[in-house]
Amino acid sequence: MIIERYLLKEMGYTLIGVTLLLLLIFMSGSLVTVLTKAVEGEYSADLLLQLFALKSISNLSGILPLSAFFAVLLAFGRLYQDSEMSAMLTCGIGPKRIFKSVTLIAILVGGLVSVLSLYLTPWAENYEQRLIDVSSTNSSLEGMTAGRFVELGGKHLFYVETIDEDKQKFNNVFYHNRVGKQLSLLSAESAHEYRDDKTASRYLVLNSGYRYEGVAGQPDYKVVKFESHGLRLVTQEVKSSQRDQDALPTSALWGTGKASDIAELQWRISLPLMTVLLLFVGVVLSKTSPRQGRYGRFFIGILIYFVYYNLMLTTRSWLASDKIAPELGMWWVHGIVLMLIIITLVRQNKLPAPKQKIEAPSS
Repeated sequence: MIIERYLLKEMGYTLIGVTLLLLLIFMSGSLVTVLTKAVEGEYSADLLLQLFALKSISNLSGILPLSAFFAVLLAFGRLYQDSEMSAMLTCGIGPKRIFKSVTLIAILVGGLVSVLSLYLTPWAENYEQRLIDVSSTNSSLEGMTAGRFVELGGKHLFYVETIDEDKQKFNNVFYHNRVGKQLSLLSAESAHEYRDDKTASRYLVLNSGYRYEGVAGQPDYKVVKFESHGLRLVTQEVKSSQRDQDALPTSALWGTGKASDIAELQWRISLPLMTVLLLFVGVVLSKTSPRQGRYGRFFIGILIYFVYYNLMLTTRSWLASDKIAPELGMWWVHGIVLMLIIITLVRQNKLPAPKQKIEAPSS
């Protein structure tokens, strides 16, 4: 058990480090996207942390197979480079005990990827879209951006020239609203938000401005000068937008017969299978001599991963467009990888039989 624990520790620590590094790389792109949309007024500031956390959950199901593969390549590559693996084999620790440790971590990581791909990732994608729907429907002044026309609550169109640093005061405000043919335009020097605690209503209070009302194309416009004017910000009923395939729960994909649902379902099942197979690919690929170094076959491993992953993406596209039978689906890709693992293992463990020395009988 000492050897198994040692191998698990080597793979486990490396897996955690690689996962954190890859998650940081992937999430930097997501962070830029979320911040850009927040600056443009599409997302309110209070959603940033939630959206970032949901993006992290969604990305983990795709990061873990790659990080597990790299972890085995790096951990076992170091063991071969430092001749520790040769020492284990010399001491009678055969491939079975080594594969026992790899199988245990494959079950743990594969199970985690299964939970992520089948349950947590669809939930995170759906919840993220729900938050965006609520944010786009509600009248939130936190999404106001200086120098841009922003629609709030589905019926109010605002333009703000400048916003104070604390985002509590808006300067040179323009407001537009249409009810049937009736137009309402307001311009004010400044504005701020007011919340009525008794009724839970929210208002935009405009100061020192003019109100123009009338019907487009007719000259009888009414102009009203005001010192203070309140606009109630109405919260509309949230309307769910069309959900993508990756936001649908796994239970909704079973038995529909739709090509797109079959493709998404097989993709979710394929991710944990890919994780397990890549771990064993890493074991057979990391077998090197000390002269080759720790990274001797690391770049070959990267190439294998990208070929494997792109084959899955291509097959997923074929399934979605009904160009391949669901019975064949993505399983042929995993079958090829499994066969290559078995063939490589047989070749690595196939040693020539020792020659028997025939001694002459003593006289």
